[in-house]
Amino acid sequence: MPSALAVLENYYGSGSKCCWTLSCCFPSTVSKTVQLRPVFSLRLAAVTSYPFLAIHYEISSCRQPPCGLPILAMATPFLNAKLRAQPQKIWITAMSKEMNIVVVSGAGSGIGQATAVHFAKNNFCVIGCDLSQSGLEETAQKVGSGSFHARVVDVSQEDEVRGLFEFARSFDVALHAVIPCAGVARTGLVHDLAREDWEFMLGVNLTGTWLMSKYSMPIFMEQKTGAFVAVGSDASVRGASGYAAYCASKHGVLGLVRCLALDYGPWGVRSNAVCPGFVQTRMMDSLFAEASDPEAEMKSYAKEVPLGRFAQPAEVAKVIYHLASEEAGYTNGIVYSLDGGATAGHFG
Repeated sequence: MPSALAVLENYYGSGSKCCWTLSCCFPSTVSKTVQLRPVFSLRLAAVTSYPFLAIHYEISSCRQPPCGLPILAMATPFLNAKLRAQPQKIWITAMSKEMNIVVVSGAGSGIGQATAVHFAKNNFCVIGCDLSQSGLEETAQKVGSGSFHARVVDVSQEDEVRGLFEFARSFDVALHAVIPCAGVARTGLVHDLAREDWEFMLGVNLTGTWLMSKYSMPIFMEQKTGAFVAVGSDASVRGASGYAAYCASKHGVLGLVRCLALDYGPWGVRSNAVCPGFVQTRMMDSLFAEASDPEAEMKSYAKEVPLGRFAQPAEVAKVIYHLASEEAGYTNGIVYSLDGGATAGHFG
């Protein structure tokens, strides 16, 4: 029986200049991947140890090979032994050198999920991280046949963020954009606020954004190009009763982004902040659920928006995509308010 490597070489030819990724789909539909680069220079024996050791998990659904490669599930005796419980599929995803990488934190829900999906559907290779494995699985399902690589990462922990960008470097293709979307919010007056809550919000919202910039800027500097698009908030530019810690963290994000724009602009790196108001996400629902009358609380905030509604995550994703694109090639250091006019001035 031919090896998977032989099937690859026969099917594509050894002269290909693409970077191929051997992937297997788990019940989560999140691909576990290892790269064969350059041009199959690694022997199959060297790559089976990582993706296939965990293949004993039952696989409930898989996608068809996007580049039409025949299924390789029975390509080797090794795979045959591991996969005999039920029909399985292994496919090859062709990742061109022109398919740039985008790193998105908070990719398991809300704005981060919508952003990961939007970039993946526009032919970017998305590395999405989140603390929620189930959220990442949901994102992978929404991405469908697009290129999405999930990583469970706590963005407040430096070692984990460093590892995230080491993984991004391993693809040996350009890093197009980094988008720190991970965010948390808890309400409370300062004198009632527990230190743990304060540190939790600043750790995710501000330290997480800083760490994403710390490990992406050296890559951008080497490339002499790149886009860093942070997700701030209307709380980056104004206060809100009961949101002291959240506002402090989001004000910090805006200050950080402005300094990044000044410090790294000379290397061709653009840093900008998108500042939405309330967005219809699970986080918004949980915040309103803390009120004595959640529906009344929601309506009171909606009345402050001239457009009369909250944003959808996909609307924020489109703005992020624009700021990361060449269409915004001269945009650096801006605050993009996306709040339906809520911060334009007094309304009503």
